[in-house]
Amino acid sequence: MCGSKSQSTAALDGKTSVTGPPAIHALRIVLADGQAGLDTADRPGRPGPCHVRQWRMTDDPETLAACLALLSPQERQRAGSFLVQPARDVFIQVRALLRLVLGEHLGKSPGDIHFDYGRFRKPTLAGGSSDTHFNVAHSSDYALIAISQGAEVGVDIEHMRHTSDLAGLAAQILSPLEAQRWERLDDGMRSRAFFYAWTAKEAVSKAVGQGLQLDFKTLETGLAAQEPNGDGAMIHTGGFGRCNVFALPAPAGYSAALALRCKD
Repeated sequence: MCGSKSQSTAALDGKTSVTGPPAIHALRIVLADGQAGLDTADRPGRPGPCHVRQWRMTDDPETLAACLALLSPQERQRAGSFLVQPARDVFIQVRALLRLVLGEHLGKSPGDIHFDYGRFRKPTLAGGSSDTHFNVAHSSDYALIAISQGAEVGVDIEHMRHTSDLAGLAAQILSPLEAQRWERLDDGMRSRAFFYAWTAKEAVSKAVGQGLQLDFKTLETGLAAQEPNGDGAMIHTGGFGRCNVFALPAPAGYSAALALRCKD
């Protein structure tokens, strides 16, 4: 169904599931005559059916201008509707990078990438005939773009910012069993466990196309798969099936997770 650094797989109820985390590669933009392209040195060699690209936000005017030039007229109009510059810059970068990454993956020009949008505004490739799935997430200084061949995918990254009401937030997203486990953790582990659960559940919700409509308190992450590079955890979503979920290696101070929807 999807791949990993070692491309290892295992049988699960007669289906194939990932037993290692997807590969992650940095993204860097190169400019030539004012046009943006991906640095070929960062191109995944043999990424397999699933990989993630990581981008650190920039405020470089030349890069932002080159990214804006890659957008469609509708995307440029949407960029112009943002009332604050930082949000506008994030949208421009993420959408331009998505076009560049998909173009590289599909062998197309970024301008030839067209999108359809689902009920909760999750973009897909126009036409619905491609077996390529993708998802994007961003928080503070970083963005992630996940590309999957054959399995619906969701990705999330969150800056692990300090909050004075961590217990209140945990009560909103943790299942009853997770809440019991969470209460037994020491203070140093609670924040980390909370943000793992948050990113894992957001990734699952995005993989099944439900946005924030899925009830996070019905999803069991176990609060155990907090280390990147480990085997994925299986999360059941009720009527939406199952997802294989991985903690991703994230920059210091961030938590990230990826979910791949199983084909039942």
